Amino acid sequence: MKERLFQEYYTKALSELGEAKTTIQKNTDEGLAFYLLQKTVENLLNALISFYEIPEPEEKYIDFLIEHIEKQTTIKFPQTLREELFELSFIPYEGGCASSTVYE
Repeated sequence: MKERLFQEYYTKALSELGEAKTTIQKNTDEGLAFYLLQKTVENLLNALISFYEIPEPEEKYIDFLIEHIEKQTTIKFPQTLREELFELSFIPYEGGCASSTVYE
């Protein structure tokens, strides 16, 4: 069970990452690319939760997932990585697509 759920999250994350890369290369919709990156990170964090067999948190946002993982395991994310991942949590999107964002 653990292996299957972990694999589902991981496979979905890789697929979304590939879509984000294609979107960026085509330079078509940076908002969609950021949305796909956000979903990629969420799925990778959920894969980690599944792998360690810790209870899933009620909130599925990046910042909550990171805090949950750090509270339930010995994993500690470097502060700079936490800050960069937190920023992805705050990219607004409507109807499943991120709004156009200028981001450096």
